Amino acid sequence: MQVALLFFLILTLYTFLYNLALLLPLKRSGIQVEKFYIWYDAFFKLFSFNVGDTEYGLGWLPLGGYLKVAGMIMEEGESPYPHHFQYLSLAKQFFFSLCGPISGLLIAIATLLYIQDASDAQSWLVLGGPVGFILVYSLIFNYLAPIMCGLNYGVVAQKILYASLVLGHLLLLFGVALLINSAFPIFNHVHDVFIEHDRVRLFQQSINDVGMPNLVFWLGLFMFFHNVSPFPGMVGGVLISTTYRSLSGQLPQREYEEKGAMLFFVWSLVLYGGVFYYVLI
Repeated sequence: MQVALLFFLILTLYTFLYNLALLLPLKRSGIQVEKFYIWYDAFFKLFSFNVGDTEYGLGWLPLGGYLKVAGMIMEEGESPYPHHFQYLSLAKQFFFSLCGPISGLLIAIATLLYIQDASDAQSWLVLGGPVGFILVYSLIFNYLAPIMCGLNYGVVAQKILYASLVLGHLLLLFGVALLINSAFPIFNHVHDVFIEHDRVRLFQQSINDVGMPNLVFWLGLFMFFHNVSPFPGMVGGVLISTTYRSLSGQLPQREYEEKGAMLFFVWSLVLYGGVFYYVLI
């Protein structure tokens, strides 16, 4: 439950920073932002208030949020006004659209640097944990769990690269002890003879101890790729539509928008399902 609450808190903070990184340059350029919402407000909202021509509010569905920008999506034959998003040059539309995703990506990169700076410190070890086992952090596997190696007594935590993995390394995958039994890892369950259950529980605690920066990093990447996906309503889809309109003078066909919306629904289910499985299971 604590991990789930932490997930939604970090997601909400990312959403706020993402929307703010879009709002500020748009306002400065005289573009009208009609709505600034944290969480989605489908059917109803928890509260809202107006400042100038912008409605700020809190929805009820804690899966992100959105900005509604005047003139970002236009009908066929409609001409943009000076306060519309489409009135900006194509270069400015690209720049402003990417401000949000890039801000989240920078936070994720900063968190990754923090993880890598701390990964060779004894603080990653569990106090009272079993001697002879250490936690070794790997960039490739840190979305699963810290890698464990059985080494001599007294050895402190250290960082290794994927290329240095050898046969017999142990890792934890969602609290289940696994064994790497080939150079290109194929995971098989480890029997009690390799690792005792109490050690699994102790190292599961260590995963929770280092989980927050790890969660911030992967959630930042998730937000970036989710928002730049080339579907209608997302930044990637808006940029594709804007480029197509600028080059051809026409809006994309309605069929593209309908099929894109369906693909976006499936894409969102896969992404959110993967994140929820990682966080909650």
